[in-house]
Amino acid sequence: MRIMRKLKARLLASAGRRAAFAEDRRGAAAVVMAILLPFLLAGLAFGAELGFWELQRRKVQNAADAAAHAAATQLRQGIDEEDDLRAAALAVAELGGYRMGAAGIALENPPSSGGFAGDNQAILVTLDHVQDRWFSGVFSKDPVVFTVRSTARVENGRPACVLSLAPTAPEAIAAKGSTSVSLGGCDLAANSIASNAVAQQGSATITADCISTVGETSFQNSSNVTLNDCPAPIEHGPLTPDPYRDVPEPSTAAVCATGADKNAFLTNPHKTGTPPPTLDSMTGAVIGKKFCGGGNIQGTTELSSGIYVLSGGNWKVNSGAVLRGDGVTLFLTDGAALDISGGATIDLSAPKTGPWSGLVVYFDRNGTPDSKINGGSNFSMVGAVYGTNTHIEFSGNTTGSGPGECTQVIGYTVTFIGNSGFNTDCSNSGTKEIRSAQGIRIVE
Repeated sequence: MRIMRKLKARLLASAGRRAAFAEDRRGAAAVVMAILLPFLLAGLAFGAELGFWELQRRKVQNAADAAAHAAATQLRQGIDEEDDLRAAALAVAELGGYRMGAAGIALENPPSSGGFAGDNQAILVTLDHVQDRWFSGVFSKDPVVFTVRSTARVENGRPACVLSLAPTAPEAIAAKGSTSVSLGGCDLAANSIASNAVAQQGSATITADCISTVGETSFQNSSNVTLNDCPAPIEHGPLTPDPYRDVPEPSTAAVCATGADKNAFLTNPHKTGTPPPTLDSMTGAVIGKKFCGGGNIQGTTELSSGIYVLSGGNWKVNSGAVLRGDGVTLFLTDGAALDISGGATIDLSAPKTGPWSGLVVYFDRNGTPDSKINGGSNFSMVGAVYGTNTHIEFSGNTTGSGPGECTQVIGYTVTFIGNSGFNTDCSNSGTKEIRSAQGIRIVE
């Protein structure tokens, strides 16, 4: 009996302890945490990894924006070869931390997709990025791959009608003495980095919508400079691209006209077919005539439409002479210089179609001697006077041309030697637009 009582007591005590244990809640949170801790740590790890991916994506996006802007800067300067644009974009992207190299970058000008598809002034840069996984590698061994894109566009800008292409020359554009230069609705632009890239001296006056230069301006008398469309000259601005940089030079293979043929060009009405026209080897266009060695145009010379190659020597249009023709390009090469006297009657207009559209006087890119175009009251030269390596001294009142007709002067350097007036309406001249002070914007 005693044994039974002891056994019962032990059973009751054991049951009490079990009941007390079952009701005890101490340490439950620790148990739950022990179970959930791996999941919590995994969530934090994956969240951190996802945040890192987003940070990398933003870094690559910033690199793409900088790369597109760099490529557009090259385009604004007239560099449009895709390899050159891509090289500039990649160099800047790598400065921004991009590490995928040339294999990860794609560039399109114009873009083939997006809101600016087909726009020649827009550049699309696409960057690929491959990111190794960390904690998420438990679920997938494949790296994370993402692509970002950025489109930059060259836009706005101002119309110019006088442009100097010299990169460092002082007085790249100069108005001196009693010269008066009046530009109606257009700008002066100089690509020189000199501190006096655009210069005004003495009593010379300049009136323009604005002046834009990569360097600085120098005015002896600032009150003689009037800017109608900007509060001050644009200094340290962007390069103004040469709009005719891709225009080929005419062939010079034709035989020089001699004797009566050359005399006809210099002193008498000149008709088509003397000498016979030849074909340009690059474009197939008609090269009407080639004259060599220089000479003085003294009488009335009527030029049929076409290209006239003036090779070597000094070509002077004397006072009292008449030189006229529509659809004409004078191409000066082999050291030829042009000297037009103020008393001459000039009535020339450039072709409006074809490879030399808009070029009324074209100096070869090897460089020719200084040339003077001194227009008086009987002066009309419609189109561009263009010489990438020629110093051009210009004087001419071009505002008297017909509706939509204008004169552009683009030279290595340009000096105004007399009174000149320009207008900006070139819609009927066959010319290409000169755009200065262009900006760049990331558009998408």
